Formats: sequence, structure tokens, C-alpha cells
Amino acid sequence: MLTVTDLVVAYPNFTLGPIDLAAHAGDFVSVIGPNGSGKTSWLRELAAAHGLTYLPIGAPLSRALGDLSPRQRPLSLARTLDSLLPAPGLGLCLDNTDLLFAPELQCDPLRLVAQLSQHRLVVAAFTGSFAAGRFTHAYPDHPEYLSVPLSGVTVALFTAGQPSFSQI
Repeated sequence: MLTVTDLVVAYPNFTLGPIDLAAHAGDFVSVIGPNGSGKTSWLRELAAAHGLTYLPIGAPLSRALGDLSPRQRPLSLARTLDSLLPAPGLGLCLDNTDLLFAPELQCDPLRLVAQLSQHRLVVAAFTGSFAAGRFTHAYPDHPEYLSVPLSGVTVALFTAGQPSFSQI
């Protein structure tokens, strides 16, 4: 079990926190907020303070998928992502997940990441917003637009530098 109490991340212009969180192996915590809201800094601090693995997946996943043909990429995405992950340990903090929203990958990024949490705690950052029980990534006319209901997930919503947590 991971118990975080009063985690604070200090910035030159503001302080993020204190943040409390309790999670277990098999849990999926979705950290949602706009660019610059403190998601990455919080994930790094969480990983360092609690022995979790911090893994920004964007660049290594892009390199690994780049070796495949465009047709093979959607079919190999889950296996390729899994190959980048360390052996299950205390938990995993995934960052730089925007690549997962690329339309050519034909996947539901939240479901894909939730599957990774079957045997480990996964805390993953997603650029977007959360309102009325729905996660939204991008704007409706954007090719990476996604709006899906979330359930059975702990959501850490980062807005205006102050996160709030809710179990949905």
C-alpha cells in the first residue's frame, strides 16, 4: 500500500499541495490537468519520495513504434508499451502520455494504462480536463479529441495549481 501524506511541491511562484493519497497495487490513479499545471513535477516528487518508478513514455514509445510499419503500430502498441516497463515493484508513475492519443494508434489510452495496473499501482498523467464524470483530451475538432466517462478510478485533478482527489 502507498500512503502519501502532506506531499508538497514548491515552485518559484506557487506551492502545490499538501497532497494526501492512499493507493494499493492494482489501483489506477489518473492525474488530469492542462499543460503546466504541475502534473510532471508532482509525479517526479511522488516517485522519488515513495520508491516508485518514474517513466516518461513519450520518447521511448515513439522510438519503439517508429521501427514498425504504420499498420503494425496499433497491433503492437500494448506489447511495445509493456516492454518499456520495469518489472512490477511498488508502483509506476507514467508521464508524457500524449502519444497514446494519436488517432493512428487506434486505442483507448485510459483503458490501455488501466490494464497495466492489474499487478501494480499505476499513477499516470494525462493532459486534459475532467468534468461531470468525463475525461476530455483536446478539443472536439482536434484529431486527438477523446471524451470518455471514467469509473472505478481515482482522479487527481490539477487546476490552478491545486489538485483535488476523488474516487469515481
